[in-house]
Amino acid sequence: MSESVINGFHIYHGFLSGYLSVLDKQSEMNRINVFPVSDGDTGNNVTRTIRSVILGTSPRKSAGDMMRTLAERSLEGARGNSGNDPFPVSKRLVFTDQRERASDHQ
Repeated sequence: MSESVINGFHIYHGFLSGYLSVLDKQSEMNRINVFPVSDGDTGNNVTRTIRSVILGTSPRKSAGDMMRTLAERSLEGARGNSGNDPFPVSKRLVFTDQRERASDHQ
């Protein structure tokens, strides 16, 4: 059995793929937006946040560098406010990076 390795290019292109999915569901997210205020803009805010991450990022070979960059850009490019919390995304990216570093040292 061979082992697959995920590098920064894979992560970057996965992020782009996720953006296209969000873009495709943007109107639906706006329609179901009810918390904390039913203002119908969550899809717009999430799409704008992810777009700003993509525009401020270029692919990197290192998975760790790519994860850190995506996490930093998601915090810097956050759009909207309480209905569009970028912290769960950035925390997940940072946590995954920390797990990767730990496995590299075993």
